[in-house]
Amino acid sequence: MSKNRGGPCGDDVKPAADTDMQASSDASGEWVSVYAVPKMDCPSEERMIRLALNGVEGIRALSFDLSNRRLKVVHDGEVEPVTSKLKTLGLGASLQETVAANPETIKAAEFSAASAKQESGTLRWLLGINALLFVVEMTAGLSHSHAKVRSTI
Repeated sequence: MSKNRGGPCGDDVKPAADTDMQASSDASGEWVSVYAVPKMDCPSEERMIRLALNGVEGIRALSFDLSNRRLKVVHDGEVEPVTSKLKTLGLGASLQETVAANPETIKAAEFSAASAKQESGTLRWLLGINALLFVVEMTAGLSHSHAKVRSTI
């Protein structure tokens, strides 16, 4: 039986094994660092990570795999600023590996980031349409209710 970690999504999460691999501190160039994030199980944690890493210099792209609780970070230079930011979030992030980025990896990560941004825009449009229809429905319901009250007077 797994323990509920009490995250905002309420899913049961089992912690992954902590298999940190250290990257060279004199790293320069483009790198892909893969993190296991055992408590990242829904979009709210993804958003929290995006906000935390937003100001970190050198990050080129983020790629999230919520079902496998993995995060790929395409970055320039050292991985330590990314790792320290992730550790402060309390999601159990651990660095799994850092490898030199090849052009295909960079392109895939950037495509994933662009796709997520497009999906976010689509969801916002749908939310706006839903809100508009809610207002129309409430107005029609209130008008109908008010007209019904007048007819009984």
